[in-house]
Amino acid sequence: MVVRNDGVVLGAHCNCTAGLGESCSHVSAVLFSIWQHNNGRKEEIAVTSKKCKWATPSEDSLKKVEYQQGKDIIFNNTQQYKKGKSSKGHSAPPAFPPLTAAEQAQLYNNLSQCRTQEEQIIKPVVLSVVKEYAASYVPKAVMLDVPEPLTNLYNKQLRDLNLAELQDRAEALFEDITVTKEQ
Repeated sequence: MVVRNDGVVLGAHCNCTAGLGESCSHVSAVLFSIWQHNNGRKEEIAVTSKKCKWATPSEDSLKKVEYQQGKDIIFNNTQQYKKGKSSKGHSAPPAFPPLTAAEQAQLYNNLSQCRTQEEQIIKPVVLSVVKEYAASYVPKAVMLDVPEPLTNLYNKQLRDLNLAELQDRAEALFEDITVTKEQ
């Protein structure tokens, strides 16, 4: 850094990797520290070094507080409330009569017919708990008759066989294993 006696910075440069590309912030950080030091902040304790302190409300504001139940408190913007744009509390959702058995069956049937624009089948998750439609939600892996994992073929007693005998047993075993396209 090149600085005059009166504090005017004539030039500054950093030779770190980013500074060589003229894009580091080291010089600005140093200049900010110098500026902060020269503006009398050197004696002041940093906020992070002080004990935490909550902003205490004034006595007047404490006198105005009326304690209410949560259902009676207006949580909306007070300016909007004063203008009459919001109402006190929340209104209950409109009541709808429950579906009849026929309407429910029709709803489930319509949901089961859902398709994308590309005609791909969509499976609404609600149908996974409806007895008549739940079977199509069983994972394919559970429904397949998959052969046991190859790790189950390990047999301690075969360790003593020579290589030729072991290869013969392996060939016989792999001839018996079949896997279908579905598996």
